[in-house]
Amino acid sequence: MANHAPAPAAVNCVPREREALLAFKRGITGDPAGRLASWKEDDHDCCRWRGVRCSDNLIGHVLELHLQSNLTGVVYVDYSPLEFNAVALVGRITSSLLSLEHLEHLDLSNNNLTGPDGRFPVFVASLRNLQYLDLSGLGFTGMVPYQLGNLSKLEFLDLSGTGMQSADISWLTRLQWLKYLYLSSVNLSAISDWAHVVNKIPSLTVLSLSGCSLTRVDHSLKHVNLTRLEKLHLSGNDFSHPLSSCWFWILKTLIYLDLESTGLYGRFPNAITNMTSLQVLDFSRNNNAGILEPILLRNLCNLESLNLQLGLLSGNMTELLESLSHCSPNKLRKLYLSNNKYYGNSTSSEYGPIYQLSQYWFLFQPAHRARAS
Repeated sequence: MANHAPAPAAVNCVPREREALLAFKRGITGDPAGRLASWKEDDHDCCRWRGVRCSDNLIGHVLELHLQSNLTGVVYVDYSPLEFNAVALVGRITSSLLSLEHLEHLDLSNNNLTGPDGRFPVFVASLRNLQYLDLSGLGFTGMVPYQLGNLSKLEFLDLSGTGMQSADISWLTRLQWLKYLYLSSVNLSAISDWAHVVNKIPSLTVLSLSGCSLTRVDHSLKHVNLTRLEKLHLSGNDFSHPLSSCWFWILKTLIYLDLESTGLYGRFPNAITNMTSLQVLDFSRNNNAGILEPILLRNLCNLESLNLQLGLLSGNMTELLESLSHCSPNKLRKLYLSNNKYYGNSTSSEYGPIYQLSQYWFLFQPAHRARAS
C-alpha cells in the first residue's frame, strides 16, 4: 500500500481578528468597487478575504491589510481641478484594528477615510508590530501625533497629502529602522531644525519633504549620518538662500535630488562633483537664479535626467554639452533647458541632435552608444 503524506491543514484566521475586520467593515459607508465584498459574516476564514494576508502557520494571524485605492482621476469644474477617486472606500477607521496585534503592514492610502472627528486615528500608534504604514492621501485635520514614535519597528511611513501639520517631529528619532519617510504636503513651517532630526535616523534611504513650507536647508551639521540616503525630495519649499549653503551636497550616496521651485540661488558648490551616484537632478522653476559651471558635471557619469528649465541665470550651451558628453558610456537620456539664457552652439552634439519638443530641450542618445574617439 502506498504511503501518502497527510495534506497540510487549512489555515484559519483567529476568530477575534475576524471579528475585528468585520467591525472595520461596518465603519465603511461606501465601497463603490466592492473591494470588501468578500468580507462576509458567514465566511469564517478571513485569510481568504480580499486585501488580507495572514501568517502561514496553522493559526492565521492577520499580518497585512492592502486596502489602498489606486484608480484616480481628475475632473475640471470651472477650470479648477477637482480630484476624485472612483473606487475609494468611504467611512471611518475604527479602533477595532487594535485587535490585529500581529499586524505588520497597513495600507489605507488614497481612500476617503478619517479617524474620530476627522483627525488622525491615534490608536494606530498602538499597533506595535507595524513595519509598513501608508495613510497618504487621507484627509485628516489637526496635528501629526507624536505617538507614532511608539512604532519602533516601522520601516516605511507615508503621511503625504494628508493635510496635517506638525510643530515637533523629534518623535521620528525613535524610529531607528525607518528607511522610507514621506511627509510631502504636511505643514512643517513651525520646524526649523528638521535636518538635525532626520540626521539622527541613519537608516533613511528615501526622504520626501516636498511642499512642506520649510524655510531652511542651510543647517550646520557637524557630522552627517545619512550615509544611506538615496532620494531627497525638497521641491515646493521656499528656502530663498544660496545653493552653496545647503548641507546635502556632501551626500555622496544620492541618486535622486529634487530641488524644483525651492527659491535657491547662486552658484552650485564644487562639492557636486563628488556626487557621482546622482542619476536625476531637478533644479527647474527657480526663476533663473542658479549659476552652474559646466565643468562641475563632468564626473556625474551616472546622470540620466537633468532638468534645468527656468533654473539658470546664464550659461554656455557648448560647454555644457561637452561636459555632459564627457563620460563613456554616457547614460544621459533627458536634458531640459528651456527658458534659460544660453548662448553658443545648441543644435547638435557629439552624441546626437537636440530636439526642441513642447518647449523642452531634450537630448536623446541611443542606449549603449559608445563615445566617439
